[in-house]
Amino acid sequence: NNRNITNMANMATMQTWQSAKMGQRARFRVAEKPVMAPSRTRVITRANHKGGSSRRDQRARSVMEPMTEGWTEALSAVGKLKQRKDRESVTTLDLSLGEEECAKVMRKAAERGVGFFFLKGHDISQELIDDVLDANSRFFDLDPYIKDRFRVKSPFQEPLGYKDSQKDGITADKESQSAPCFREYLNVGRRRNVDDIHRENGTKNYQQQDTYGEEEGQRLVWLDESCDLALTRSSSLVVDDIKHKCEEYYEEAFKLSRKVHRIVALSLGLSADDFDRHFMRPLDFMLLNNYPKEKRDPTKGLLGLGAHCDFAFTTLLLTDGTKGLQVCKDKTKPAQEREWVDVPTHEPGTFVINFGDALETLSNGKCISVMHRVANTSNKKRKSVAFFCEPSADAKIVPVVQPGEKQKYETIETYAKYMGRKFASIGQDNYKT
Repeated sequence: NNRNITNMANMATMQTWQSAKMGQRARFRVAEKPVMAPSRTRVITRANHKGGSSRRDQRARSVMEPMTEGWTEALSAVGKLKQRKDRESVTTLDLSLGEEECAKVMRKAAERGVGFFFLKGHDISQELIDDVLDANSRFFDLDPYIKDRFRVKSPFQEPLGYKDSQKDGITADKESQSAPCFREYLNVGRRRNVDDIHRENGTKNYQQQDTYGEEEGQRLVWLDESCDLALTRSSSLVVDDIKHKCEEYYEEAFKLSRKVHRIVALSLGLSADDFDRHFMRPLDFMLLNNYPKEKRDPTKGLLGLGAHCDFAFTTLLLTDGTKGLQVCKDKTKPAQEREWVDVPTHEPGTFVINFGDALETLSNGKCISVMHRVANTSNKKRKSVAFFCEPSADAKIVPVVQPGEKQKYETIETYAKYMGRKFASIGQDNYKT
């Protein structure tokens, strides 16, 4: 592939040079020149020439300037070609082709150990995608005192709310990180989710504050409603618009996540609705992420988000296209020996999806949960929106073992207790029983 790209660059440059040659009375044929970046030493200058540039200078520039422009254009074309080839190297699921076709593509990729994909052909409009990314930017641009209104007021509101990983000392992978993550985030979920988690987990001292109906349980919780200090009218309008755009996106992302679950089930040889029994009262969450623009060296343990695997079935990730997401080639290796690969940029409107730990357990290892991290290698600010549609708090996840196989994973007795252990493993101890 690299050789083909180089050959195409040479051809593009040769054609450009030949075009630049036309109309010039140079004594050499451009087509016979070797393909290389123009060197400044080939342009003769006479700094002490009182009359300005000589005819020889002018003749050289008349040939070299178009050649330099041609080389720049060729490099740009090669860059775009490489980006396209990088995108093509990632398995893409196109929902417009139907569930069965997507399941076939996913199954073949999973057999090769692939655990992340691009997703297109969905029903979420580009306008809605742009709106939620805009809401993301506007939220994190708010004054710190406004963002702090979205923090938890009680440990029993976890895992919802706003956090600044640097200020709050949040580290995803203590083994490989030398500092807390360089990330702000806001976790939004339904009111019933936190009650379901802490009740089923048996969290110490937890008591549900009040009862509510199904409609109230479905309402998204933002945590700023209980703040005593009122916002100015202008700030209040901004916050309300952010919430409105996020809530619209949330419902569409939930529907899309459930479509992905149907494809996963089919890829495992199950019926499309087989996972429904695990999602009677799903624990769905939306995570707005903001990574500062400062470039940092990941080899020194400085990361936007440290190495980790997601807990649940699948993650639906929307990004602004800025590079930074990296996946580990082999998560079984020690932290110092892991190799990291950049996830290539993708076309607007395309999602990144990846398998999580619970799905790896249910599939008995057929769907590998992907270890990933975020490293700022671009010196640009990066934003993303992750949507997690997780099983019900009381869901029991039993590995699907095919004839002739051995069970490789232990049964997850209840998903809430499993979540509590996972959060505790990264230093969040609000789920002690």
